[in-house]
Amino acid sequence: MGSTNAEVIYFFRTQALRLLYYVLPVLVPAALWDGWLLAQGAMQSSMQTRVILPSLIVSLLFTGLAVGAIDALARGQTPQLGSLWKKALHRGPYLFAVQTLMLLGAFLAALPLILPGLYVAGRLVGAQVDAPLSQAGVGQMLRVSWQRSRGHAWALITGYLSWMIPAVLVGWATQWLIRHHVPAAQTTLAWMMYSASYMLTLWLNLLPWIFLYRRCSELEPSPG
Repeated sequence: MGSTNAEVIYFFRTQALRLLYYVLPVLVPAALWDGWLLAQGAMQSSMQTRVILPSLIVSLLFTGLAVGAIDALARGQTPQLGSLWKKALHRGPYLFAVQTLMLLGAFLAALPLILPGLYVAGRLVGAQVDAPLSQAGVGQMLRVSWQRSRGHAWALITGYLSWMIPAVLVGWATQWLIRHHVPAAQTTLAWMMYSASYMLTLWLNLLPWIFLYRRCSELEPSPG
């Protein structure tokens, strides 16, 4: 695990700016939209219906572009932006289905106790990497993830969360600072600062995807 984490840090340090280029077409408009909602106080429960769908689309596109670019760069190739977009759009529904079933399975397993839910998530989390890269169906990707993660579920889920949680905390902390130190009347300033905070959070969110790609690649190649 230590060697994998070192590889994640090295990959991010050497490829972060190139990865940023490939996710920028999603990251910038998403950050401006999210920043505007936060600055307007539009993240209230009454506004959730207009927030959920754009946020879901952004998440699927960001993941598809990020994983595709990570895969190409890890193989020493130069990703083609058009090809990445084509595959991200085509495989987006598969990614959504995989994530939904993974969360559903983890939730049902967590009903009696939290630990079984985390275990199930660890067995299925690798399917999120396969979804943007392979041509497999949803069921096949989940089966492959379950087989591949045998004996590695805890390492996968704890490693994934250890990279994801800091990015989330950075987002919460910066938003808290903006909310408490930027005057309510300065809507434009708050908008730009919230947008910058969201961009930083998404950029750091590349780390858990690099980890998951690296770790799953060590266990078994993605299904074709």
